[in-house]
Amino acid sequence: MECSSKANKLKYAIITILLLPFILFPIKNILLGVYRWHIQQPESWQGLIEVCIIIGLLTIILKFIQRKYKVVLFWITIAIYLMLNGVIIPVIITYLYLEGVKHIGHITKDKLKINAPLNNHILDFIIGIITVSLCMIIMSLLGIGTISDLAVLVLVLTGIALVINHNIQLIIIDINNYIKDEKELIINILFSFIVGLILVQFAKSNRGIDYDSIWYGLRPSHVLFGDNSFYDNLGLVSFVYYYPKLMELFYAPISGFSDYSFIYSFNIFVLGMLILLTYSFMRSLGMEKKITLIALASIFSIPAIIGMGPTAKTDIFTCFLILSAHNLLYEYLKNKDLRTMILAIGIAGLSYGGKPTSLLYTTILVFTFIIIVLVMYMKKKIILNKVNVNKGLVILFTMIVLVVLGVIYRTYLLTGYPTYKTGANIWEIIGFSGNYPFYGSDEMGLIGVKTITLAQIFDRIYQALFNPKDLGHVIMTWIGNGYVFYLIILVLFRKNFNVDSTVKRILALNSMLFVSGLYYLITMPIPDGNYFIIQLVNLIIIIFYIFNSANVKGIKYIIKGSAFLFILLQFGIMFVSHWSWQWGTRKFDFNLFKNNFESIQMNESLFTSKGINEINEYLKDKNIRVVANGDENILHRLDSRVEVLNNLASGHIGNPNVLNTYEDFITFIEWGDITGFIIDKEDTKYPQYVEYVRHIQEEYQTTEIDDINYTLVVITQ
Repeated sequence: MECSSKANKLKYAIITILLLPFILFPIKNILLGVYRWHIQQPESWQGLIEVCIIIGLLTIILKFIQRKYKVVLFWITIAIYLMLNGVIIPVIITYLYLEGVKHIGHITKDKLKINAPLNNHILDFIIGIITVSLCMIIMSLLGIGTISDLAVLVLVLTGIALVINHNIQLIIIDINNYIKDEKELIINILFSFIVGLILVQFAKSNRGIDYDSIWYGLRPSHVLFGDNSFYDNLGLVSFVYYYPKLMELFYAPISGFSDYSFIYSFNIFVLGMLILLTYSFMRSLGMEKKITLIALASIFSIPAIIGMGPTAKTDIFTCFLILSAHNLLYEYLKNKDLRTMILAIGIAGLSYGGKPTSLLYTTILVFTFIIIVLVMYMKKKIILNKVNVNKGLVILFTMIVLVVLGVIYRTYLLTGYPTYKTGANIWEIIGFSGNYPFYGSDEMGLIGVKTITLAQIFDRIYQALFNPKDLGHVIMTWIGNGYVFYLIILVLFRKNFNVDSTVKRILALNSMLFVSGLYYLITMPIPDGNYFIIQLVNLIIIIFYIFNSANVKGIKYIIKGSAFLFILLQFGIMFVSHWSWQWGTRKFDFNLFKNNFESIQMNESLFTSKGINEINEYLKDKNIRVVANGDENILHRLDSRVEVLNNLASGHIGNPNVLNTYEDFITFIEWGDITGFIIDKEDTKYPQYVEYVRHIQEEYQTTEIDDINYTLVVITQ
């Protein structure tokens, strides 16, 4: 029944007034503040017009074009956008890799008779990751694990899978069926918008090269794989090279195409799988399609989530695995099927092979689940009966364990610790000792906190939600603020919503994740927006699940209207921001035949402008291991294995002791088989390094390449 009381009218007025600062403050402080210059660039406003046209065309095609023409016109429109942005070849090749892995997983699933309450595409993909990664690790242990070897492996596995069953279940077929059957305008608009979100990420993959990605994610041929496999010692010291490397190993077959956009594109497809996972979970909860798509657009327009797609960082891959495990744990709490719990624990364990923060979040999630199960058992809501766990599930769980152990073994083999640097000091207490030049002092500060006052707490929350200009890693990947406004709606109109057992289960399962996320947002000296993806996804799912039960039209209008505004705000900020500080997508032009392999040309232009191109030409194809001082954003792009002193000699990241004396430096380069030394002529931060290189020139036979702004010295004997 429609509510018309004065009390509710007052609430409507209050909620409308409260909406204004949630929208206007970020516009003023972020869009018109930090990104004022960026939004004026043609890549921003022209690129925005272009993608809006694409979204409009897709909506028109879905709503008004005859059913038999819809599919063709839909994909032609998408292909034109990808061609205009010069990424259609990476997108096609990485999509084929996705489908190949999925089909391998599908065959493994059938052979092992695995069944789970997950979308079939999601389950096939996860089992494909497990199967392919295990085969890659076995080959690597045998010394035949180069990028080329692993690419051949995947082709062979895909061929075998096609021979066993050539009836491949393509994602694109399900999309086509969806396109043909959906007729409601608002659903078509929302679907087209979500497609547009993904297309923008593909367009950004051609220009946004961020610091972390080029540091350790976009050059696996130089910093991960040696002559035999990813188990080879490459003489690197920075801890980022010893993170769990499951994602980089799994992405290896599509990393050999001499362009960064291939790795980015596949990561965006994993983002697409995360979107599908989230959609499937909300639909399984009984949410209407329309409210599900609104929630989906609300989640994946948040820059901190969608903006991690066009990067080579591990956030999306790891969150996909953790959220898959989360959804299965929820299903166990609902249906009490032990097989679901076993698979969930296995997938949660698999996430340890991804981002280091998974050590924190996965552990918290599983620990919370165990507490819930114990409480339910004590209240006799769970009865531990014997369950017939099939042999296939045991085999799959064993495969997961072997994959995780294979990834951990690499870190242990190279550093002496199972994880490094996170936890290295704990491993030393247990009895592990580091290999030279690795040591157990954990100075990363990723989970380090500081004492903070109440005033500082409110200031940090205000900064994160409304004005993150002083939070460098949040302004690049803003965490949004709409969910706080939605929570206010829930409080004001709590009598008009139904909080059922589903909400209670999900809240209980996420309770410690929410608390830990808020705690680290407040106390971490330098929080990253991407640290909170899991919490943001699950919080907004809970909110919109409750919204789905709204029984008053006026409240529904407020929810949909405010969601529309927040989605537009988030989309606008996402469009002009990126982890690399690159803005927008591209300027207008009508060239459909752009070069899809621009990274080499882009780097050569950069090297020429920075006075180091001659050195890069010398290093090409010579397999020289190099130490350098200078700008990491330039030096990390060189066609060689390069480690920069700002990281190498940092107590936070590397080991400063390697520069203590000339003898220490010689010991280090002999350990790492390092024969190349780049000197930035204008960088005076490490004068002892320059002195050591001059000593080397006196004592060894060397070649010197003198470029405009840099000098390369190479030991030739």
